Amino acid sequence: MGTRPDADWDPAIYSFGGNRSPNGVIEYKSGAFGGTLRGSMLVCRYSGSDDVLVLKPDANGNIPSTNVKSGVAGLTGFVDPLDIAEHVGPGDLYVVEHGAGRITLLRPRTSTAPATSVTGVSLINAGNDTAIRTLAAGETIDLSDVGTRSPSLRANTSGTIGSIRFGFDGLLVVTTL
Repeated sequence: MGTRPDADWDPAIYSFGGNRSPNGVIEYKSGAFGGTLRGSMLVCRYSGSDDVLVLKPDANGNIPSTNVKSGVAGLTGFVDPLDIAEHVGPGDLYVVEHGAGRITLLRPRTSTAPATSVTGVSLINAGNDTAIRTLAAGETIDLSDVGTRSPSLRANTSGTIGSIRFGFDGLLVVTTL
């Protein structure tokens, strides 16, 4: 009673709550995940959660509740995690699980698939799969201009697309799936 805190003491910026044991902590430095985790603190919670909590400080160094992420896919289900380390280049994480007696390697998923999009629509001869012409936006197709060829439409794409759905409602609508 009556003892004042040290003049240099700062209050906690985040409370882990009762029955939680925050242990290993790192600042994530990799650019994996599009850089969304860069600068976040990753905290092993030994008891009560058995996970890695993600805390993202704001510009003032505070941790607003909107910047606290628990239950993140891939960062849960550990057996008494005690410590965490990062291989910064690829963004790999190593979680030391005391209860399981192991070190678990977590690797970010990488996508090597190129960006995909529909770049245009072509009128084609379905009989031999040759292009007749690329259609302009808002163009009306006069099928009498096609002659005896079997007309069809082809979506021109960049990258790999699983499927495309054409819809007609007075206008041509192209949707990538």
